[in-house]
Order: sequence, then structure tokens, then C-alpha cells
Amino acid sequence: MRTRLALLRGPAIIAGAALASILLPGCLGGEGCTEIGCSSEATVVYSRAVGQGYWLDLEIGGESALALCNAPPMPDMPENPEWLSCNASGFEIVGELAGNNSVLVLLYLDDDDQTVLASNADVSLATSPEGVQQPNGPDCEPTCYVRRGDLELAPAN
Repeated sequence: MRTRLALLRGPAIIAGAALASILLPGCLGGEGCTEIGCSSEATVVYSRAVGQGYWLDLEIGGESALALCNAPPMPDMPENPEWLSCNASGFEIVGELAGNNSVLVLLYLDDDDQTVLASNADVSLATSPEGVQQPNGPDCEPTCYVRRGDLELAPAN
């Protein structure tokens, strides 16, 4: 009887491990990693809303971009980068660049005077512990971040 139970237990353990490897995401004891993807995002919130069109000139992770925000696109101007979106209350960066810890920002109004609201502001992008995502487990790639920064704007004239 005892031998028969031992023989039945072996296949049950193997079946349980196989089922766990299918149902449980992440690293499986060095056996391999699942391949769940994720995307980093960084959101910068302005101290106040910008009530008209403005230019956002930024540098992050060795990349730079100039974007027209809060205004209709201009026919002779290239579209804003896919990884950058902006509105009256701030901007968002998605993808690999959002994994950086800071962004350098120049923000000025789309007016005759090009009124500067932020000049070469180095915005720190903080991550809370909940903002670190490792969908495949702590020892597996990728690691993605949800970051947030705040930007104090100068008063508009």
C-alpha cells in the first residue's frame, strides 16, 4: 500500500509543478522567466494649468524633443514624438525614456513674447515602491517604472 501511494505521489507532484508554471507568472526557481511585457511612464504635473498653447522643449536620457502643446498642430511643424503627450496640466513620457530619474524642461507660451514659464528646470522623477513593476518576477526582465514629477511654473504676464 505504501509503495502504491509513493508511486502515485510522484506524478501528482510533477503535474502540480507543471500547472503552477502555467498559472503563476514570474521566475520559476531558475527554470526560466515568463515573457510578460510592461512600459514605463513618467508624468510631470504643472503647479497650475497653462490656459493657452505653449512650447515644451525637453531633454531626457540623451534625447531631446520640441512639442507644441494645448494647441492645434501647425502645418509646417513635425508632429510631437509618439513617446510624449502634453496638455494644460502637464505632460507624460512613455516607454524606455520614462525610466530616467529626471527631465530638463524649457516651457514657454506660444505668444508674441514667447513668455517663459519654466527655464531649464531639472524635474526630478520620483518612483514609489509601488511604481516599480516586474511582471515576470524580481529576477527577470523587464523592470518598468511609474514616475511622477512636479514643475513649478512662473506666473504668466
